[in-house]
Amino acid sequence: MVSLRYHAFRIPSGAACEMNPATLSATTTPAGAPAVSPWREKYGPLILMTLVLAAAALVRIVFLFKDSFATGFDGYYYALQVNCLIRHGELLNNDNSIVYFILRLFALAGGDPVFSNKIASVALTSLAALPLWLLSRKLTGSLSLAAAAALFFAFSYSQVYMSFEILKNGISLLFAAGFLYSFFLLPESGAAKILAPLFFLLGFLTHKATAGVLIVFAVVYFISLAFIERRTLRDRLTPRVLFVVAALSLAIVLTVVFSLFTLRVVDLGNLLAQFSARTVFSRFEMFANEVTDLKVKVELFLLHLLPLVFIPFLIKKRKDPAAGSREKAFLLSVFFTHLFLINPFLSFSWVSMSYRLILISVLFGAIELAVMLGMLFPARRRRLGPVAAAAVMILSAAGLPGMYTRFHTDRYPPYAELAPAVQTLPKKLPPGSGLIAHPGLSFFIWYEAGIYTEHFLPDDNAGYWRLVYGIGPVHFRRYRTDPDYEEPQTVLPPYFLVKEKIWRLFYRDYQGKIGLLASWQNPHEKRPPFVYRVKEKFK
Repeated sequence: MVSLRYHAFRIPSGAACEMNPATLSATTTPAGAPAVSPWREKYGPLILMTLVLAAAALVRIVFLFKDSFATGFDGYYYALQVNCLIRHGELLNNDNSIVYFILRLFALAGGDPVFSNKIASVALTSLAALPLWLLSRKLTGSLSLAAAAALFFAFSYSQVYMSFEILKNGISLLFAAGFLYSFFLLPESGAAKILAPLFFLLGFLTHKATAGVLIVFAVVYFISLAFIERRTLRDRLTPRVLFVVAALSLAIVLTVVFSLFTLRVVDLGNLLAQFSARTVFSRFEMFANEVTDLKVKVELFLLHLLPLVFIPFLIKKRKDPAAGSREKAFLLSVFFTHLFLINPFLSFSWVSMSYRLILISVLFGAIELAVMLGMLFPARRRRLGPVAAAAVMILSAAGLPGMYTRFHTDRYPPYAELAPAVQTLPKKLPPGSGLIAHPGLSFFIWYEAGIYTEHFLPDDNAGYWRLVYGIGPVHFRRYRTDPDYEEPQTVLPPYFLVKEKIWRLFYRDYQGKIGLLASWQNPHEKRPPFVYRVKEKFK
């Protein structure tokens, strides 16, 4: 019998690769089965795992290194934060996620923060597939199915999107996946008793959404385990359980001490305010009508379908005497956490917290997929496992080219085209002026031209100009008699510089008459309470 106390984090080899994870007894090669070479037995798992991680990294390299500019609406926000840490030793605002300090470590190698952030994104978001690989292999006993689950996760729209658009979420999934794997090994591994609280703490400090997800998972697990084992609280409070509970509690306390703003009351209130029975089907209408990329559309629907398909497998696993109570509780927690993440009663929009929760659910969907395939192709039919795994891998990768085209042609500000014009802005604006520009472009201008730029309405118009999209100078000439009027300037069509006070007058007179006034390209909303404010000294 192999002791997992010392080998829990080593990649198993040999016949143990295909044994039932519920039983650790040695197995022999069936009569007539082809012999496996010692070299393949020893190095095969390591090579396959390396190929999976290399494929994950390659996809991100293709997406992120298309040019020298940052990618996504928030790409330059992360670069600004790292730049501020380098120059001033503190962040622009009170967004105390440890992600910025991790990115700062990558920047120590030198070079532009935009470049070092891309390196960090490739490395950390690709690496998230490793603990998922290890967990899937423990649950299924199959190398091929573990690879399929890891690549389904690594090639998913959700994970690729987070790797360059919402990087905090993307990196937090590395810690979430590490927590799930080490948590699963808790009864067997001494190292897991240290790593589970550590990953929990890191996930907590990285992103508030991930913090909430890990809490939900842990709570559901312990409740499920209590019901499955039907033991009293006194019976369950063994020294091992008390140690784990104490370590997790310490992780939470340390989080609160070192990052008071990681979980804010206003964030919880904002999430609860989104609950509405009227929103149940609205997200599915948006998936069907507003998503043009087939891979993205299929995945968003699939993430809502997987937990429902998983129910009969969960029932079968519940009745399986070979499955331990902790494995059953773990899978129940995966299921209920996934349901929590795709809760259709949360109001949905493409910029809402509910959308980000759906993206996070891909981690739990990959685990469910691995378990279902493992139960469909048990050891006696394991030859079909690689076929199923190959099908999952091919389907997961098939939509990547179209997704790449959509992301880099239809969505993001054309940074390369705008760069020369942005460099002229300091000459066009009075010294000390602030600027309003749409998301993505605002951080780009601030980073490249050194002009404080917002994408929300300022509290005071004084000293602010606006980069108007799609509405030319001729529309503002009716306000020439206003004492604050200055002639609008062309930056690069369709972008024009207009004084914020004049823009407000124009908005007041034409609101509801011109569609562009309500578009995201022309910011028209006040800063929500859950969005961090920039420190005054950096404005």
